[in-house]
Order: sequence, then structure tokens, then C-alpha cells
Amino acid sequence: MRFLNTVTLSVALGALRQVVIVLLLIEAVFVAESLTGLLETVLRNGGTLLQVTLVLALTTPEIFDFALPLAMVIGIFVTLNTTREDREIVALSAAGFSWNWIPKLAVGMGIAGCLVSLLVSGWINPVMAFQKRIMIFDLKAQFIFNRITEPGREDAIQTIKGKTFIALNEETENGIDRHLFIHQPSQPDIWRITQAQGWSLNGPDDGGRYSLDLGKVVAHDFNKGQAAEGGSILDNGRGPNLRALAGELFPSIPALPSVRVGELSLPVTLDNILQRAPRELISREWTYPDVLGLGRALSAPRDKVLKRAGQMTSRALLCFFAPLVAIAALVFSRSGLLRYLALPLGCATLLVIDTVSRASLESIAQNGLLPLGLASAVMVVGVSGGLLALAAANSSRLVIPAGQRA
Repeated sequence: MRFLNTVTLSVALGALRQVVIVLLLIEAVFVAESLTGLLETVLRNGGTLLQVTLVLALTTPEIFDFALPLAMVIGIFVTLNTTREDREIVALSAAGFSWNWIPKLAVGMGIAGCLVSLLVSGWINPVMAFQKRIMIFDLKAQFIFNRITEPGREDAIQTIKGKTFIALNEETENGIDRHLFIHQPSQPDIWRITQAQGWSLNGPDDGGRYSLDLGKVVAHDFNKGQAAEGGSILDNGRGPNLRALAGELFPSIPALPSVRVGELSLPVTLDNILQRAPRELISREWTYPDVLGLGRALSAPRDKVLKRAGQMTSRALLCFFAPLVAIAALVFSRSGLLRYLALPLGCATLLVIDTVSRASLESIAQNGLLPLGLASAVMVVGVSGGLLALAAANSSRLVIPAGQRA
């Protein structure tokens, strides 16, 4: 028995080595595909190569829950096929050891893969996805602040939350005069144009707040609808702030062509520039305990949370089925064309199981966690039972090398 355990451990380590190699290859392809977009996003917002590397590192777990079961099918199939063709399994059978150590090995690796999938896709990936989003958010916000605060002679155009800011720099004998033009749409036919001569963004203070100082501010309110009807395009000079004055005070306000302010100072924070969505609303940033109701309270609809729980559960179960699918592929890897098609067909079978199980568990999960648990148990018994029955009915194919050379 100790000898068999040693052999099983040796085969398991060989399979693990193959799984890691295939997993790294899939991750490398995914990272290479994502590199161009990440480079553009980070460098365009003033990031460095170090920050590009960090964002790439935070991106790697995104495909892990799909790459792991695929890597397990390929790695376990290659290892067991090599062991069979080297007649090691025949030697163990001749020594009196039953073939059932193969399905036991598959079940053990399946359980380990299921737990690793839940750890990575259910906790590590959501946390790293959140950190990636925060890093890119901070880069964008800081880049905008830097473009505003750093001295320069170039003009700049920036659209923030639907408002267009145009910074114009005019070189004079006394230096550079900075002018700011703001287009602020309100309704489809109403917009405000603001111009400022001389402006600066000062800060930040200890609380991370900035102060936007504007000099000689002129604001115009335009109403396209009233202009089409023959009225004043400036609404008689009464902009949104003046129209908000109700009662007897409103008629006493003169009809001015514009609103003028000598100096104006406005507080500005990162939230004024970019709106950062809370983590509770982003489904890919939910951990497995969160969707099970054991972690943070989520503000999303309950059916959406349960659907996410079904997705995570189905991918974890796929890692349990993957070694059994590899054994089923090994059964058909004997001679002729099937010897070369067995592994691709095994991978295709895994994708079919993934599609069916994910769609089923997502739908069932919306009825509650208890139906999800029962459906998962039924699926484990049904799929694994069928694959193990196939292996038992063809046990000689797992032992005897291809071509019946034993």
C-alpha cells in the first residue's frame, strides 16, 4: 500500500507539473492579448511602466476560473497517457494493484482543483479586480489634475461628466494668461456657457481637496426652444440660479445679458472629476462569501447576487469534473484517428459541461441558496457517476497501452 501511495503521489506531482505549465501558457496568451489595451489605458493617463506591470499582475486572475479546468484536462490526460504507454500501469496491475487508484487520483485532484477555484475566483480575483479599478481610477483623476495644475503653454480640451472644458493659454509680455471655457448642457435645448479670464487650481490640502479659483467669470444661459419661438436666447438674462428665486423677488431682478462675477473660488475633489462606483454594485468584484450572504452587504438586486453565486459554483464544479473528463478521454485514446482526437474531444466535452452547468445553476440559483446547493449535489453525482461508470466499463483501456502491446 505504501508503494502504491508513492506511485500515486509521483503521478499526481507529474500531473500537477503539466497543469501548471498549461495554466501559465493560457495566462501568458491572455496577458499578451490584454497588454495593448492596458498599456494604452495606463500610459495615456500618465502612468509608468511599473504601474503597467502592477495592472498586468492584477489582471492575471481574471481568466483563472476558466483556464484551470482546461489545464487540468490537458495536464492529467498527458500524464496518465505517458504513464500508460510506458507500461507503468500494467506493471502495477501485474504486481496486484487494482486500477481504481486512477479514478481515486482523479477525484482527489478534482476536489483540490475545486477548492483552488473557489479561493482564486471567489476571493483573490474580486479583490484584485477592485484594486485594479481603483488604480486606474486614481491614475485618470490624477492625470486630469496634473494637466490642470502643471504649468504649460499647450491648450487642452477635457470632457468630464458631460461638461466640456477648454483651457486656452495666451502668451503675453508678463507671462501666460490662462483662459477657461466651459460648455455645460442642462437639458436637450438648454445649456450654459462660462468663460473665465485667469484661473488656477490650488491644493491639495490635508484632506485631498483642491480649490478652483476663477477670475472675471461670465456665464451665459442659452435656451434653444425660446429662441425658436422668437424669445430671447438668453431668457432675458435670468439663468438657472436667478430663476430659482421665487415670489416677489423675481420681478425686481433686471434682465441682464449675462451673469458676471469678479472672483470665484470652488472646492474640487476627485469625485467632482470621476465618479467611482461602489464595490457593492460591481458583480465581478463580489467575493464568494459576499454572494452567499456571509460577507459584505450587497446593494444589488437579490436575483443578480444569486446568479453570480451560480456562476462561481459552476466554475468550481467544472474543476471537479475536469480530471474525470481526462480519464474518459484516455479511454478513447487507443488507436487510429481517435488517438489524436481524444484530447480535443475531451476539451470540447468540458466546454459543453461548462455551458450546460453554468446556465442551469444560474437559473436555479435565483430561487435561493438551498436549491443551488441541491442542484450542485445532483450535478456532481450525475456527471461524476456517469464518467466513473464509463471508466469502470473500460478499465482495461486505462491499463493496457495503445495498440494492445501488453
